Amino acid sequence: MPFVQADVVDLFYQTISSDSQLKNTAGLVVEKIVDRKALASTSEPGNKRIIISKPRCGPFEWNCGGVAGQIREYVKIETVVKTVEGQENAEELCKSLKSRMKEILFSAQWLGTGWLYHKEVQDQFPSAPMKTRAYHILVYEVTCSVGNS
Repeated sequence: MPFVQADVVDLFYQTISSDSQLKNTAGLVVEKIVDRKALASTSEPGNKRIIISKPRCGPFEWNCGGVAGQIREYVKIETVVKTVEGQENAEELCKSLKSRMKEILFSAQWLGTGWLYHKEVQDQFPSAPMKTRAYHILVYEVTCSVGNS
């Protein structure tokens, strides 16, 4: 009987959004769909975002004599922090959010969803973080099993 592989973006989303330490961060929103208007003003609350998406998938590779195979999916986690001058340090907050997510995902296990393995493949600030604006990207490669059970 064929089985359907879990939605890796949803697994990452559930793991990150349910973390009690991240929930305690004032104004932080974890989402899969982004309203860019909310990021336009630094004075509005909610300008701390963790955005989880799947930018691409690798090719399907057969194994087990053509009964099952594996596919590599990539999960992109963008952290966007905009703060008001003199109230919070965006760079420090962005670094602490990144550190907590890496800690959570290092020990994450998703059971009952087919075989899943994830590893970090990218950790970068694409632009220099500043005191009022910081943007960071984490990318994870997730190997998923697909086939007949």
